[in-house]
Amino acid sequence: MEFGVFSEVGTLRKVLVCRSGLAQARLTPANCRELLFDDVLWVAQAKTDHYGFVNAMQDRGIEVFDTNDLLADILRTHEARNWILDRKLSPGTVDQELASQLRPWLDEMKPEELATRLIGGIVRGELPFVPAGLVSSCIGPCGFLLAPLPNALFTRDNCCWINDGVVLGSMYWPARRQETLLTAAIYQFHHRFNTQTRIWWGDPDVDHGGATLEGGDVMPLSRDVVVVGMGERTSPQAVTQLARSLFAREAATHVIAARLPPSRGAMHLDTVFTFCDRDLVTIFPKIVNGICCTSLRPGETRRARRACRIGALSGSCGTFDRPEKAMRYRNGWRRVGSRARAMGRRQQRHRAGAGRRCCLQPQRLHQYALAQGWRGSHHNSERRAGTRARGRPLHDLPARARRYLARTRSQRHHAI
Repeated sequence: MEFGVFSEVGTLRKVLVCRSGLAQARLTPANCRELLFDDVLWVAQAKTDHYGFVNAMQDRGIEVFDTNDLLADILRTHEARNWILDRKLSPGTVDQELASQLRPWLDEMKPEELATRLIGGIVRGELPFVPAGLVSSCIGPCGFLLAPLPNALFTRDNCCWINDGVVLGSMYWPARRQETLLTAAIYQFHHRFNTQTRIWWGDPDVDHGGATLEGGDVMPLSRDVVVVGMGERTSPQAVTQLARSLFAREAATHVIAARLPPSRGAMHLDTVFTFCDRDLVTIFPKIVNGICCTSLRPGETRRARRACRIGALSGSCGTFDRPEKAMRYRNGWRRVGSRARAMGRRQQRHRAGAGRRCCLQPQRLHQYALAQGWRGSHHNSERRAGTRARGRPLHDLPARARRYLARTRSQRHHAI
């Protein structure tokens, strides 16, 4: 078996990524919110960070697949190219007059350029001809005829693996729904996947209605147990359909549906409940303490468990030998100075064995002070732009942080 995901903490051998490029460069202050970004990205730095990350994985023997390259591979065949363009140029996207002009132009493109356009979008001003139809007449030279897909860099959302099969995401926001079309084409036509990939659930040609599901909410804990979060973007209807499909095809015997409190901070389960080892997780208590779980098994009625958290997983699938080992991380700059550095050192000593583990990188205290109000490192420009990845300006920092920074700068000035 060449591909499969059987747990959250197994050895990583193959990974699918999507590098930043034209789609992220299309972000402007005027359109970024419509495209689900709270701010624009520093694309050049994002590329540098991404390539460094990819090189680090390849140095460890991990095989890295890039969505851009896989898409270019399948676009070399007429079958895959026609399959994608027939759906991209549908009446719901462009009118017939414009489609009749776009299709010959796109058919003549090289695979690499077409892959870039499918992800990066097409602007009216870039066309080598005068576009016809009502759609093109209603937008300006900088308007999108095909919208970009900047969120495609979050590859876990539009598809995810459960054991040896794939779940194709039914995206909550319209700005992301075209991502699933391209991912489905890769699994259907690429020679590395088309002969052995099984689709558990999801079809870009089907209108799922209110049944939305994104891969950031799906966590396979073992070969038989799957946890699915129901937060901002995954609905109970989709979880029910997924569970029935897994049970019917004997891909799982237990699905735990975790209902998250309605909050943008609980966008996906993996942002508030993250596995670092088979008996170690990081959690965001404010959200996790309010989770209500429902157990789904073949032929059994659903059973609700309130605020089960680690105990439910331990009792359901034996994931944790010692549930009390679950590590809690509370956000807040006053608590994470020396404690964070010490915790990072302890984790490095404790997890320095054969397996690769995640640990908190030791940082200077003023870096955490600057991160007040952040939920993530401000050094990572490829993280989702939003309240979880943006920092407050210096004048908006708490008084204690301002005093600390002023004292630090003064000491540095006198030292010079």
